[in-house]
Amino acid sequence: MTCIWKGLIQGGSTLARQYLTGNDVLTGVVNSPGVLVYPQGLDDEAMRTSLKALLAHYPIASSRIRRDDKGMLYFEPQDQGAGFEVHRHDHPLPPYGPAYPIDKHLGRYSRIMWPWRVINNPAQPVLEFGVHHFSCGGSLLSMSGVHALCDGTATWLLMMDWIRLHHGHPITPPELNRAPFIDLSTANLERPYTHGAVYQPRLSHTVTMGARFIWQFLTTMEKHVLRVTPQQIALWQKDAQLALPPEQRPTPYELTTAFCIQQLSQANPAPGPRHVGTVTDLRYRRLPGITRKYFGNALWQDMIVLGDQFLLNEPLHNVALACRVPYDSAPMDDVLSYLGLLEKRRLTRSTHRLMSVPGEHCLDNGIFINNCAHLPFYKADFGSGPPTWFENKRAVYRKVMVVSAPPGLGGFDVHLTARRHEVAALKAAQARYNMITQQEQLAA
Repeated sequence: MTCIWKGLIQGGSTLARQYLTGNDVLTGVVNSPGVLVYPQGLDDEAMRTSLKALLAHYPIASSRIRRDDKGMLYFEPQDQGAGFEVHRHDHPLPPYGPAYPIDKHLGRYSRIMWPWRVINNPAQPVLEFGVHHFSCGGSLLSMSGVHALCDGTATWLLMMDWIRLHHGHPITPPELNRAPFIDLSTANLERPYTHGAVYQPRLSHTVTMGARFIWQFLTTMEKHVLRVTPQQIALWQKDAQLALPPEQRPTPYELTTAFCIQQLSQANPAPGPRHVGTVTDLRYRRLPGITRKYFGNALWQDMIVLGDQFLLNEPLHNVALACRVPYDSAPMDDVLSYLGLLEKRRLTRSTHRLMSVPGEHCLDNGIFINNCAHLPFYKADFGSGPPTWFENKRAVYRKVMVVSAPPGLGGFDVHLTARRHEVAALKAAQARYNMITQQEQLAA
């Protein structure tokens, strides 16, 4: 691999100091790199030009993270620049996809941003991109940003604005000011928090849980991408149509998620409840300071508890309904008290003592569900056509991330991080469904 260009892209605009919100601090000064694959190639020079135009609208994306004299973290958006590198590889682009995941190769294309190298380091951008060209003419785009900068929704707000500017189209300005979010959280500092999605355990318990997460990640966890076909979804929908009226039938995404939860539960012989962690985007709650185009972290954690016998005996459509979480399902009092708690922890610099309850359950029979089916991964067309594959780094906890399959295929790709025997059980269940759909196609 040869580096042929490396530098900082600056947009020419600045912004007032932006303090991290309680949500930003909770997500942490860590990064989770992602990769988009373009067998048709990319024009990195044109991308640098349009990225410059993008950063003029997103100066916080070319900022640095600093700590003030009271120890509070803030973004300093003074146009220090976002990182951009171009590399050439003397071999063809590997056939990345469901059968050949990138996961173990991600380190070749993007690097980890260690927290201790991000804060008060003027040389470390909060957002980095890399274009990798291969001998066959194919390319790969890596993206890596500090999670405290933004969540997945905001990342793809930025990406789609980049695409629009790349094609010469205007964009709607993003909401970069974090002060209204902090004001909303501050107004609820004293609101009692009773929801229980996060709590502060004893320090010894925190250390034990951290060690268990690391040990599990290193010894028993693996990532697998499961492609759920339209034919498989049609089988599930046929059963739902026989049992439920139209207005109650689960969506294809809900059926896909329920299938994963059901199979993972059955792969674990230990009796007891299964805790399913969920994430909801607060941009849809019409809260002051959190607009649809808010660029930051605006996610809310919740949890569903399902019995092991329920998951064993109930039909898939009933499991899907039990897992349904509307955007407005959480009581507003719970949401506001959660924001108030995180702000109080931010002010006292004790956010690191909090532990996610659904996250902790992932050490046993719990799992986190991340709905990314609505994110436009395969609309990132820089003029040569859309990507054929997207992938990000596997999580350190048990996780199901559902992504829409590439254009023209239909269905979903399930990015699963789980224990090896659980992955094997899900593969076996998927193989059975593939056999059923093939038999039905032959019969037709």
